Amino acid sequence: MNAIIALIGWLGWNLAIFRIDKDKYDDNNQTFPLHLYVLQSWDNWLFSLIGVPVLLYIGDKGLDLPGSIFGFDKDLAWSDLYYLGSGFFTELIIWAIKKYQASRK
Repeated sequence: MNAIIALIGWLGWNLAIFRIDKDKYDDNNQTFPLHLYVLQSWDNWLFSLIGVPVLLYIGDKGLDLPGSIFGFDKDLAWSDLYYLGSGFFTELIIWAIKKYQASRK
């Protein structure tokens, strides 16, 4: 069941990003280049899918997240609700890596 929840989270995240990207074209009354979008985005979808087995592993081990990452005083206990963030958490990691690389230049 947790795998299904994680897959739904991954799909939901990617559909939200798709809608945001498509709305830019809709707001300008332009045709959305779906084929080009798929060619440019497939690697993002594939990479964010990696978040599913990672979260399943973390959940299986019941690992807590250090609260200091998010500015809290105590650790965040594992919750099945985290499975819904499979796509988001993976993209958050990519964003953090890009920010770190940009700060080193």
